[in-house]
Amino acid sequence: MCRIKFLSLASVISLFIYPFGASAQVSVGNDGLMISQGSLFSAEGLGMVPQENLLLVNNEIVSKAESVTWPQYRSINKLVYLKSPVSFSGTLGLIVAPEILNANDGLQLNIALANSNNNASRDFSILSNSSVAGNYVSNTILTKYTLNRVTAVARASNPYAMVESENFFTPNGDGINDTWVVQDIQLYPNNYLQIFDRAGRIVYEKANYDNSWEGNFMGTPLSSGTYYYILKLSKDMAAKKGFITIVR
Repeated sequence: MCRIKFLSLASVISLFIYPFGASAQVSVGNDGLMISQGSLFSAEGLGMVPQENLLLVNNEIVSKAESVTWPQYRSINKLVYLKSPVSFSGTLGLIVAPEILNANDGLQLNIALANSNNNASRDFSILSNSSVAGNYVSNTILTKYTLNRVTAVARASNPYAMVESENFFTPNGDGINDTWVVQDIQLYPNNYLQIFDRAGRIVYEKANYDNSWEGNFMGTPLSSGTYYYILKLSKDMAAKKGFITIVR
């Protein structure tokens, strides 16, 4: 049995006729819901106009007020989940709440698709050059893509807002707070870290830092105190700088 939450056809047409210019031609059969090629289907604010006939079998489309954050981008706090992945090519659109849209530069909004059902931000792909019209964001996928979740994203005004680091750690071997941790550092595989003592000497440096520094210099524990770091997340971003305190 096909389980799909969907809007009335009148609502669908009134909401999506402007961005898509397509009419709704859907039919329900024993195998599921069939969306004709070039026709419009909408559920939970997600619009789909397939390039070829699309069959949705035992699917349910649900919208949740959840956000996804990853380097330089933030979602609009709305994710659309598909219960079962769908192989799709065509035009996708998302209705964005006006109050959310007003907080962003509409020209920077883009559709983003999850590559899997994993919540890790690196599993999302951003469709650049999405179209924005009023509170609609849309994009066209020319080759087939497996849809799991769909959202719209805006470039973050401060790309470091989601990159936080501890300002002290206690490398005493008890297994608690023994290394210096930078949250989400794995999202920046090309990072480069340098740490300096008060005299300006480099006491630690590493390409692709992985939260493994235990406060040592050439295998010898450094003294308790404050040190200065420069963390380059990528070649396209300015360095993040700050202080770390070792407590022994």
